Amino acid sequence: MSFPFLNSTGSLISVLNYKAEYMAYRITPNSSAKSLVMKIRGTKGKSQKGLVFSSTGATASYTREGAASVSFPLVSLATASSSWVSGGFKELSQALSGGLYRVDVPNAALVSGAQYVLISVSFTGTLEEEVLVQLDQPFVSASGTGAKSHTVQVNSTAGNVPVVAAAVWVSTDLAGDNVIASGRTNTFGSATFLLDVGTYYLWVLDEAYLANNPTTITVV
Repeated sequence: MSFPFLNSTGSLISVLNYKAEYMAYRITPNSSAKSLVMKIRGTKGKSQKGLVFSSTGATASYTREGAASVSFPLVSLATASSSWVSGGFKELSQALSGGLYRVDVPNAALVSGAQYVLISVSFTGTLEEEVLVQLDQPFVSASGTGAKSHTVQVNSTAGNVPVVAAAVWVSTDLAGDNVIASGRTNTFGSATFLLDVGTYYLWVLDEAYLANNPTTITVV
């Protein structure tokens, strides 16, 4: 079976890793002015409300694949919708979503050359929270050279919810050696291929998708 090279462009897509206790994002390498949402908890695991950039023990850093951690200062934001600034930090809404904070990621953390970066934030009396950012291309809207537009839907095996940014590709053979189209699912868990009339095999690669590969698809 072949694993196709995915050559695509896209924007920030946020997904919750259903097997872990952290938020995971996919961001296109060399992106700039990106903000993440982090949940910060106290040492007993409950949401920690009311933190600001200068709260006691404020520590923030990013760790790129294969590199040492780099600290960066947290900076005050006037509101949760203020313009991006490197290190910007603000609770989204203490009344409605206490414990959820916006963190503006330094551009240097997102440059190409690494497959992932971990963003870490902690304060005195809180757990050290981390967000995983995968540095790859989120999705393509269409791939292939056929005459027909064919859309596929990818849902998680557990929960049957759309899988965002899953790697998907189409082959003409059951072994998966002759790949003719590839891409990633969009924010709705779907991907569109341009294929000629016929029968093909769809392959999906994502930790939330546990069904057997491939799936037969028919284009009419």
